[in-house]
Amino acid sequence: MKIVFTHAYFLEQDPKETVIMKPYPPLGILYLSAWLEKFGIENEVFDSTFSNPDKQRQYLLENQPDILAIYTNLMSKIQVGQLLHFIRNQPNLAKILVVIGGPDVSHNIENYLALGADIVVIGEGEQTIEIAQTWKMGFIHNLDTWTDLLLGMMLAPLFKQIPG
Repeated sequence: MKIVFTHAYFLEQDPKETVIMKPYPPLGILYLSAWLEKFGIENEVFDSTFSNPDKQRQYLLENQPDILAIYTNLMSKIQVGQLLHFIRNQPNLAKILVVIGGPDVSHNIENYLALGADIVVIGEGEQTIEIAQTWKMGFIHNLDTWTDLLLGMMLAPLFKQIPG
């Protein structure tokens, strides 16, 4: 099972920050990556800050993760939408389980699901380790199982059924 964390903030697309040159590290996804490693779940982080959309897409095509966790916020939601569109239109990436989290998701749940996200996470990301563990156990296309596992975490209504 291959899990990749990423975001869609690209410093080169932020003229003000390019002048200031004090970008924020993606602490949230780094923290979640370490959290999964604590439980023996290997993963990678693609930090897009000093990259660009083309390199990010090439990375995904070359690595083809099983689960892609994307952090989004107000500044990056357009790029996240473009990334989701790219993923869902690539035959080699179409079956990736896409998990979206971050401060923007609670205001745009339906939009992210419509764009191609499979799961929208609201709240603390480390509580969703069940997503990776369930995937690892082989419940790849059975989101009803996840709904049962995540009961009480207010995530059940945020699932989208995956074909297959």
